[in-house]
Amino acid sequence: ATAVQGLVKEVMRLPDSVGMTIEVDVPPALRLLVDGQLMGEVLTNLLRNAIEACHGKGHVVVRVAPKAPGVFLEVEDDGPGVPAHMVEEIFKPFRSSKQYGTGIGLAFCRKVVETHDGTIDLVMRPGQGACFRIGLPADAVLPLAVELHGEPT
Repeated sequence: ATAVQGLVKEVMRLPDSVGMTIEVDVPPALRLLVDGQLMGEVLTNLLRNAIEACHGKGHVVVRVAPKAPGVFLEVEDDGPGVPAHMVEEIFKPFRSSKQYGTGIGLAFCRKVVETHDGTIDLVMRPGQGACFRIGLPADAVLPLAVELHGEPT
């Protein structure tokens, strides 16, 4: 099981995040049955995109919320948002609005999330930045009531 809060804390160590305010709203005991390394790469990519969009001087929120039948993980920023002409393209390989972008990051994120039977979407928030929402099914969430020696299992 992977502790979501631990994944987020690792990603927050990105060098470009120094001038950023990163708010984390994740239940401390939440554990997901996901590949921690791959999901960590997904979070790293989403946070790196948010930091770049804000030019290293913005606000990012990472939140996890139960949503029947599973859980949502969101990364939102207060940058300029996704350009309207790119909305339909952002998850396609080799499509990028960045000057030096490869267009692989969000395509990779989608593939990893889909491998976990989940979804990833851009939530439109005109004038308020970007919000990427990952939806994971109920069987990806480890029940919190099961504990062994004080540690969630």
